[in-house]
Amino acid sequence: MQPFVLNALNIRCGGGLQKVSSFLSTLSSLANEPDRCLVIARKGVPICDICAVAGLSRCEVTDTNLGRLWFELFCRNRLSKEAVCLNLGGLAMMRGAAYFVNISECAFSNLFYPEIDFWGYLGRAAKAKKRLIDAYRRFAVARSDYWIFQTEAIRRRAVGLCGFPRNRVCVVSPSPSHLVSPQRVDPSLAEGFDRALPNCFRFLFLNGAQPNKRIHCLPAIAQAMRSLGLRDFCFVSTMPERHSYTVSVEQGFEEFGGSAHFTNIGPVPAEAVSSLLHTTDAVCTFSRLESFSNNFVEAWKMQRSLVVTDADWARESCGTGALYVDPENAVDTAHTLAEIMADATLRSSLVREGTKRLAEFPSPEEKTRLYLECIDRAKELGPCPEKERRQIHWPRRGGRRWHPKRV
Repeated sequence: MQPFVLNALNIRCGGGLQKVSSFLSTLSSLANEPDRCLVIARKGVPICDICAVAGLSRCEVTDTNLGRLWFELFCRNRLSKEAVCLNLGGLAMMRGAAYFVNISECAFSNLFYPEIDFWGYLGRAAKAKKRLIDAYRRFAVARSDYWIFQTEAIRRRAVGLCGFPRNRVCVVSPSPSHLVSPQRVDPSLAEGFDRALPNCFRFLFLNGAQPNKRIHCLPAIAQAMRSLGLRDFCFVSTMPERHSYTVSVEQGFEEFGGSAHFTNIGPVPAEAVSSLLHTTDAVCTFSRLESFSNNFVEAWKMQRSLVVTDADWARESCGTGALYVDPENAVDTAHTLAEIMADATLRSSLVREGTKRLAEFPSPEEKTRLYLECIDRAKELGPCPEKERRQIHWPRRGGRRWHPKRV
């Protein structure tokens, strides 16, 4: 059997697929490493093609809920006991706990911030469903043996707030995507975006239609900017055009006659992101909570000013490479955005600091090596003793704000 298993059953598309593709591509380029790995993926997902090209062993699972359930229930018949299993997407296979040595790449940030009612915007039934899923995630995450987090802020909370074993957690920062860079700008695409957008200062919000992103705060911010005498600006979003959340944001601008300050261009494919960033002036991430946002490194790679939520998870990732705002304080946020518009020296400083911060993130090759070190460490430690596992506890939702200690 293979020395370690890569469980990619949680990955089908989007940023997760991009991340796994990068990992597998770099893994295949390292001497002797392809022979160490068995990849488990859904049949028909591009991961299978990548494995074939890279010469990686793979196990393809029928891409249906029943097919996946069947495999997870009988995975013990296919894989050796106490194999190290890296679970990309965070959750181990159903019967993998207490059989494999499981590593969870855990990006479920809301599990570690009980003071934030992450699903509070939903109706009663939808909220109950999300909380039920989170309850299962808590159970499944706690059944792993080793945990990888994307930021030091989440690692501190996992150890200090939730009791995760200190010697079984680590931080592996995301690596910048190879799909976004000035060299990836397509002149014809960039020209098309430029024609579609107003000729003014453009703040880009590169995200989907999710209230956690707090795009609904933009009408109030735009109104506050107008009260400062500003007219030459536009907020650019990439939400689905007919989504109810998108429509509600558009209505918010219409109500105060500010539709000229908002343009939604719809979802943009990964290969067009560089061209879109090239045509905008600043990048904003106003999420209430994230584990990590690719917008950070994409803004830095494209040398754009970055404005983000003032929160520990954002400061841990961005350092001096961003300006920080409270999006729910429209007046203060308006002043910050006005300062960026007016001060070219400030924008140059943010770009310079962002470039420095970007250099601190691992390259795809370095990130792959860090993951391999985690795998070797987990193999050395073996299964998590039940005494240590019983120390893991999940604080009640809505609890008092946690003040991090040095852990």
